[in-house]
Amino acid sequence: MKKLVLIPFAILLSMASLAQSVSATYTVADIPTGDGSYDPACNGPLTTLLLNVPIGANVTGVDVAYDMTAGGGGWMSEQRSQLYCQETGLDEGGDASGAANNAGTFAYNRTGLALANGISATGVLTFEMRAFRTWTGTAGCNTSISKVDNNTWSITVYYVNPIPMVYVSSTSTQNNTTLVPICSANEEIIGLEVVMDGGLNLKDITELQIDMTGTSNIADVANIDIFYT
Repeated sequence: MKKLVLIPFAILLSMASLAQSVSATYTVADIPTGDGSYDPACNGPLTTLLLNVPIGANVTGVDVAYDMTAGGGGWMSEQRSQLYCQETGLDEGGDASGAANNAGTFAYNRTGLALANGISATGVLTFEMRAFRTWTGTAGCNTSISKVDNNTWSITVYYVNPIPMVYVSSTSTQNNTTLVPICSANEEIIGLEVVMDGGLNLKDITELQIDMTGTSNIADVANIDIFYT
């Protein structure tokens, strides 16, 4: 008995034309830093920047920019900072720091961060600025040694706006055209690529009609397996 295989088909979401973005800037005040390590009583949950996207939107990336100023004997190289997203529970995975062993203002800029990626169930994204310094100087949480400068911390969130899923096209492929011997199994026959657009009201493929015209003896076919990816 033959066992034929319909090789994987893919459902592709081609939604690049629906890409959107939203931006916001922190304007409350200079953000202080603590010394030695990150202290949530100094910034973080106390210094948040909130952005809104459509409910159900698929967030694809985050850009961030801000300035940090070192003074009072502190150096830019002693600055440490990173973002945290409350809704996903993810941070950047490491701290950014300045590059000079002297006082001054260092400009930070990172693009394509994935800490907020995925479907937003509520449409709300809350980011924390988690900053500290490695040199104590004036001890405790303050803006004397190192601070995130007011009106410089900005975030841009990129997302795909949800629309109902619709069928776009389908293409069949046949990479293997060799004869299928009797009693062979798992022989690759045909592939089907289905292209869809949109991410709401997802559609399922529930039926595939296969024409067996040209098969030497249909009775030799034990079953047809369908794989997908």
